[in-house]
Amino acid sequence: MELDTSFLPAHLTAEAKPRVKGTKKAKGKDKKRNKLAEQPERTPEDDTTSFPRLQHCCSLCGIDPASDSRWQCCAKCGETRYCGRACQVEAWKQPCAHKVSCGHRLPTPNVIAESTTVEAATILHEFARADASLAEAAVARLAELLAQAAAQRNEGHDAGAAAAVVVAMAAHTTSVCVQRDGCVAIGYAALGKKEFKQAIVSAGGAEAIINAMESHINSAEVQLKGCWALRNVALGAAAVQHNNNTTTQQAVVAAGGAVAAIAALRSPHSGDTALATEAFAALANMAGGDSGCQTALLGAGAAQAIVGRMMRVESSCPVDALAPGGPTNTLAATAPSEIQEQQLQAQGCAALGNLAGGDVEGQRKVIDAGGALAVVAAIRAWSEADGVQQGGKAALTNMAFGIDELRELVLSTPGIDPTWLE
Repeated sequence: MELDTSFLPAHLTAEAKPRVKGTKKAKGKDKKRNKLAEQPERTPEDDTTSFPRLQHCCSLCGIDPASDSRWQCCAKCGETRYCGRACQVEAWKQPCAHKVSCGHRLPTPNVIAESTTVEAATILHEFARADASLAEAAVARLAELLAQAAAQRNEGHDAGAAAAVVVAMAAHTTSVCVQRDGCVAIGYAALGKKEFKQAIVSAGGAEAIINAMESHINSAEVQLKGCWALRNVALGAAAVQHNNNTTTQQAVVAAGGAVAAIAALRSPHSGDTALATEAFAALANMAGGDSGCQTALLGAGAAQAIVGRMMRVESSCPVDALAPGGPTNTLAATAPSEIQEQQLQAQGCAALGNLAGGDVEGQRKVIDAGGALAVVAAIRAWSEADGVQQGGKAALTNMAFGIDELRELVLSTPGIDPTWLE
């Protein structure tokens, strides 16, 4: 039965170039084994829109041959090259990879720019590690497509888009474009069904975001998009398999994401209101998990970082949210500093409230970090902001819940109104 290639882009459905005929032996046993063979020479016209590295490096691992040699190509299609049989076999086994595309031409920038979600994921699965410029183009295209509609995210999930993005991010750690757009793609891939988050965590998506943020602490774009992606992946409680254990995606994100989000709040860009708001939102969602999540966050210093940023008022506008997708300054036309400061304070109150929503030890740590003082200041400063009022009062209630001693500590906060705890 022939493989269904109807969904593939033009470069994967065009007729392959003729191969150099092999020996009689190559047509027999060796042909069945799909051994590696020399590729026919290309004309300059063939390569005008291709990714140059694909013409000489291993298509799977991206390693270059010695300067005086070249890797052999797949004997069946004469297009992809491999450093040895191990990579060739692995490429054939991967989902949406060479088993589907064998016999067709290599991808080009134009094809990626016009690709569908499945096509972009397919190209990443097969070539993400081989060429940085290809990875940048394909990851950006996936981020753009996943942002468009739920149908695109369903297709991306089925095609293993998140796993393909994770591979690209791991292969090109120094590329700000791959790391930034990879965070955006994962963030959008997490929207919707709990199965999406499960697939992301299983593929190492949380760790990929965290590594991106840690490796590019001086990039405002990576910090902003990384916090936004962590926020989405940590939203809700989905049971996931991680390191052979059953846990929740919140716990997986909190394990390393707490440190990354806190580092963003202490980075050179911490004065950026949009970045701080996304960091607060990410910490709030992580803290919405079980007591283990809250313990991890408090142990990493989340309460102190949140309080410190809430008590510092910034007048600067947020960093630009560059394409494709991700958090944007949609309210810039109407007093951005004031509106965004309200949003920041509301998210800060929510995060502190969730951190105090577990056990007595957590309540005490939030109070000792100045949580009650920061929340009271926010409630008084933003009396007309519903988000701050509701979130702030809920946070104070959590801090004071169940223990008379803690209630008295909260009520001793300067400026508090006792009715806020009713």
